[in-house]
Amino acid sequence: MVNSNTWKYLFYFYTIFYARTLKKNIIWIKIKIIINILEKSFFLANKWRKWPILLDIPMNIQKEEINETSLISFFDSYEYNNLINNFNYDENINNWEIINSLKKSIKPIILVWWWVKFIKNKNYIKDLSEKFNIPIVSSLMAIDSINHNFENYIWMIWSYWNREANISLMNSDLILVLWSRLDIRQTWTNKNKFTENKTIIHIDIDSNELWYNIKNTQIKINKDLNVFLEELLYFINKNNISLDFNDWKIKTLKI
Repeated sequence: MVNSNTWKYLFYFYTIFYARTLKKNIIWIKIKIIINILEKSFFLANKWRKWPILLDIPMNIQKEEINETSLISFFDSYEYNNLINNFNYDENINNWEIINSLKKSIKPIILVWWWVKFIKNKNYIKDLSEKFNIPIVSSLMAIDSINHNFENYIWMIWSYWNREANISLMNSDLILVLWSRLDIRQTWTNKNKFTENKTIIHIDIDSNELWYNIKNTQIKINKDLNVFLEELLYFINKNNISLDFNDWKIKTLKI
């Protein structure tokens, strides 16, 4: 027989597990909102950072008959309009602030995470790296996101992998963080040492990730990565901005 403490533990585990692995957990309570729930789930799962949605459908709901005329669409709802209107990209991000940070830098580096696989134009990262000769390192999950034959790609960081990538990241003076949450396996336990004498420019579509581990980043940009890179490259080309970190790149490849 399962005692009450066991049920409490299972409930606690269920709550913590799904809170950390799902974008949202939706419990279906009324048959007339079937379309609303399905549309909402699909919308949330695919909008911004892609992540799973759990639908919990009680048995009594599964057995009910559906009256199509009474169904309510999510896309006609106040909730949908509120989500769209309140999630505005920060169009006031000053690209000159990013460029001026790069101009002050001697040893910049680009750090990419797994989600860069899903941007529409994967050449944007390569284009930016080639434009200024900025070396790239990746997390374990992003190891197949950058072509390994690309000369600016050093390799993968983390506590149990490539020495050259780890040393290059730690010796850099500016990190352009593309969709990485900067967790402890990337920053190690001494976060102050990781951020010491560094400018960190953190781009992520999920604002929560911008505050996950490293809270004192100088520039936080809550924006779709594809949009960010497209706008930045356009800005660079339009203003004929020229920077070259080839000497630093060569050093990273010779570590």
